[in-house]
Amino acid sequence: MLTTPGLAPYLDLSFQHASPAVLRRMRRFGGTDDFLDLLRRARGLLGDLGARSNVIVGFPGETEEDVDILMDFLERADLDAVGVFGYSDEEGTEAAGMDGHVDPDEIERRRVDVTNLVEQLTAARAERRVGTTVEVLVEEVSGGLAFGCAGHQQADADGACTVRLPTGRSDETSRSRSDESGHGDGSAHGGVRVGDLVAARVVAAEGVDLVVEFTDVLDRATVTPVRAASVPAGVVPAVAEDQAALSGAVGQSPGSA
Repeated sequence: MLTTPGLAPYLDLSFQHASPAVLRRMRRFGGTDDFLDLLRRARGLLGDLGARSNVIVGFPGETEEDVDILMDFLERADLDAVGVFGYSDEEGTEAAGMDGHVDPDEIERRRVDVTNLVEQLTAARAERRVGTTVEVLVEEVSGGLAFGCAGHQQADADGACTVRLPTGRSDETSRSRSDESGHGDGSAHGGVRVGDLVAARVVAAEGVDLVVEFTDVLDRATVTPVRAASVPAGVVPAVAEDQAALSGAVGQSPGSA
């Protein structure tokens, strides 16, 4: 799958935890060694792979040693994004009836500790992308900038890219044009439009977000013109008829209806 053309270099791996003891209580398999081996093999196929996961702390029976195992795994996994959640009972689940429930205040403390670690680790991971080239799918163009996500990012969740676009283009093809919706086509910003896939060099990181400089358009968005439906001569569209009837009704006096 990772070598299939057209697919983003991104894996969402729901590890949930890294301690084998906790995972078995969750009725799940694996552990630190298995998960690290999976990431190693995936990155061997695709070096710039983006990987994210979710983890739960405070599952019934979880010990401080289990939390240490989880945090050690996160430090070694080098993930791009991690969601950290505290356990809470859900009616009808097996876990709700298990012994060894962790105090809610302790669950929150563990969640904060792991979250703080994750924020440091993912920011460092993003910083290591400075100097590399990423492919960005453009979602917005405004004020000489484009905004979108690189292949290792997930929109509205795991970071985004701010693309610095070239300026000073004054040739005919760089003049801004407007489509029927009133939006510019982006040609005033180095020819970049919403939906384009562009190459960009990473120049800075802000947490998990990246600041990148445009280098090239890799793939153009396909724009399909919207044409009004043709109406046979002599036929008045239903909307026009309704508007005419409404206008006539508004012009009548209260007693003339």
